[in-house]
Amino acid sequence: MSILFDLKHRIKSLWPILLGLLICLYFGYHAFTGERGITRFFEIKRELNLAKEMEAKTAAEKDFWQKKVKLLSSSSLDLDRLDESSRELLNMGEPADRIVVEKSK
Repeated sequence: MSILFDLKHRIKSLWPILLGLLICLYFGYHAFTGERGITRFFEIKRELNLAKEMEAKTAAEKDFWQKKVKLLSSSSLDLDRLDESSRELLNMGEPADRIVVEKSK
């Protein structure tokens, strides 16, 4: 009887410590794996870096196309260059055109 009483007394004195330990484990687990935990923080950071890279690429592409469009404005449009580019792109020419082939050295 004395052993059983001693065991009950020890369990009663340890339950606050065990409860505190379980609470710490619960909050510790969710601090790492929760919706706003450390692992999610690094995932969001990686996504942010990818978004910044994509933004830089799209900004560069936007600048490229803005320059192309600016060249098409009536004030800066070179009709000879436009004709040359369209013939080169379409691989077409006029019957009166002459082709000059240069030998590379």
